[in-house]
Amino acid sequence: SQVIADPEQETDAAQGADQELLDLWLGELDEAQAAAQLAAIGVQEGDKVYAHLNNFREGRSVQNMQAIGRERLDRLMPLLLEALGYQGHGETTVVRLLAFVEAVLRRSAYIALLVENPSALTQLVKLSGASPWIAERLTLHPVLLDELLDVRTLYSPPERAELDDELRQQLLRVAEDDLEQQMEVLRNFKQAHLLRVAASEVTEVLPLMKVSDYLTWLAESILNQVVMLAWEPLVERHGRPSRTDGQPCSPDFVVAGYGKLGGIELGHNSDLDLVFLHDAASGGVTDGDKPVSNEQFYARLGQRIIHILSTRTMSGQLYEVDTRLRPSGSAGLLVSSMDSFEKYQLNQAWTWEHLALTSARPVAGPQSLREDTEAFRRTVLAQPRDQLGLRRDVAEMRARIAAARGEARDWDMKLGRGRTQEIELLAQAGILAIGTGESD
Repeated sequence: SQVIADPEQETDAAQGADQELLDLWLGELDEAQAAAQLAAIGVQEGDKVYAHLNNFREGRSVQNMQAIGRERLDRLMPLLLEALGYQGHGETTVVRLLAFVEAVLRRSAYIALLVENPSALTQLVKLSGASPWIAERLTLHPVLLDELLDVRTLYSPPERAELDDELRQQLLRVAEDDLEQQMEVLRNFKQAHLLRVAASEVTEVLPLMKVSDYLTWLAESILNQVVMLAWEPLVERHGRPSRTDGQPCSPDFVVAGYGKLGGIELGHNSDLDLVFLHDAASGGVTDGDKPVSNEQFYARLGQRIIHILSTRTMSGQLYEVDTRLRPSGSAGLLVSSMDSFEKYQLNQAWTWEHLALTSARPVAGPQSLREDTEAFRRTVLAQPRDQLGLRRDVAEMRARIAAARGEARDWDMKLGRGRTQEIELLAQAGILAIGTGESD
């Protein structure tokens, strides 16, 4: 009967659930009885919780549900209340949970998943109570419920190599020419791992420093795959650019991460500060049927990467991207050659650009080119400097930052006088100063 019966003929909507909690959910108890029942199972602020339940049950979304969906909801709510009481939560958690339930009312398969997987329901209640951010993510992306099914993976974020392999395997299941679906895979992958790291953070499985490490690894894994997703269609259309020795590039392109990405300090909502570099021959052209200049090819590659990362789809956006730290800023080329980048950094870059370079590092691209980029970065940072000029430039930069942000309150941990932004600026200046062998 359980295998083949018509679900419309289900007669016991509360099978396995406590009948008193079902009566409470259905509004068959008065307010005093309901509050007492909730208190008896451990729910805090029972009167307020009951009021929210009543408003939700009488709302248009629930009243307009079809029979099978309503039956599933009636099975879920007593179980949800039971989990709520077992964990000792109250009004705040209920508000977050009801927002989630309302978001999936028209997709009752999610409700059935929670009914049939008590462990997932327990984790939903636990994490919703612990973090408004997690509750919001689950409400916006109910597909993430799958991550709650296995506690072992939920609270055990993978290592960097495992991240790379998992994303590669997921993308292999998508047609090579289906960019829209590839973008969805990337976004779902990111959301799933953001949930994992947030769950590990709020339960203190991961310390704060490891959280930023993991979020940075996640961004690097995504960036490396995005580069190849952008590269392959362009090669198919235009052929490959060539290096100075005449050999085809593959791809001879590196992404340098600045700011929090470069410093391995990414947060849950951080954007990506990126600089794109290539090592193709100046003035060369691609070898395909529709050839373009090497410079034009790589400019299109950079644009395509930004498109994949920043376009907002049904599953949201991967990352906001900022490329203003490239040579000459917004007025410069989107993608610079390694040769022109090196000349700019050695001869034209401002002190503030070298300050930014202290936290930069290559995060995507061929290993050999990444090593060359890192070696050049160290050369720039270690070059001799006028100590008085450096101090003057840093003081002027500090003054401009202060003028641009306006008056910051003393308690502002980032922008207040002597707070983290100024400490970071002083540390960067110290790196440039020490690079000359002088540490004063």
